[in-house]
Amino acid sequence: MELGKIEIRNEASGEAVIDIEGIIGLPEWWQFEDDDTRVSTWAGFKSALDKIKSISAQKVTVNIRSLGGDTNHALAIHDELKQLNSEVTTNCYGYVASAATIIAQAASKGNRKISSNVLYLVHQAWTYSAGNIADFQNTIQLLEKTNDVVSALYASASGREKESFAELMGRQNGNGEWLTAQEAIDNGLADTTVDFAGTSSMDASLMSKFRYPEIPKGKAIEVQSPNTVIVTKDEEESRQEEERKRLADEVAEKERLEAEQKSKAEAEAKIQAETILRENELLNMNINATIVLSKL
Repeated sequence: MELGKIEIRNEASGEAVIDIEGIIGLPEWWQFEDDDTRVSTWAGFKSALDKIKSISAQKVTVNIRSLGGDTNHALAIHDELKQLNSEVTTNCYGYVASAATIIAQAASKGNRKISSNVLYLVHQAWTYSAGNIADFQNTIQLLEKTNDVVSALYASASGREKESFAELMGRQNGNGEWLTAQEAIDNGLADTTVDFAGTSSMDASLMSKFRYPEIPKGKAIEVQSPNTVIVTKDEEESRQEEERKRLADEVAEKERLEAEQKSKAEAEAKIQAETILRENELLNMNINATIVLSKL
């Protein structure tokens, strides 16, 4: 099983794009499997985080398709995006859950976009733990504080009370429930819907790894491709208008060139006709002069 990837494109241009796919960071259930993987994954994450810090583009688009992962890593990405001097737009598509929803809140006001057929999940923090009573009590306190931080983050992004998000996270015994795009918007987790093209499959084994609640019948979806080009209706209309203007400009330029060539040809023809006329006049004058001389 491969962990997720963070890819950054066009960071040197006016509009950078960040693609976040798969597992975010290194979730706890993975950390006990392979020390080498843990080290290399953290190194890769830190490298991506450093790249995000260095982005100077005026606009940053973050495409998210992820079932979540490590809350600490997600908070780090969220905070770096919030500190950018850029207009940030987050686009969520496919199954978006847990830590991935934290990153989605980093968008500038009104720019939290979500696919019209996405499934969205927020839930209470959970972890693995071992030890004595004191250890478990410390773990409980940490989970409670994490819940408080995350619900406050949702509240800050939406302008709503954090209690409503605490209730949402606490549904189904703290495992949350899958929300449709409209339900996510109604609950303050996103601002607007956008349409996507293309589908791909989701690794079902990850669902059980994350211990997520069962997806209700009628809500199951096909997941949009990670290489999807995201276009809103307004953006498409704007693109079409620009295309119409471009074609009109091309036609106008072609007509201008044709008119210019026609005018040039007419001017050259006129000059040629005038030249021939003058030559004929000179010829006639010479003929007349010759006739006069011959008479003399």
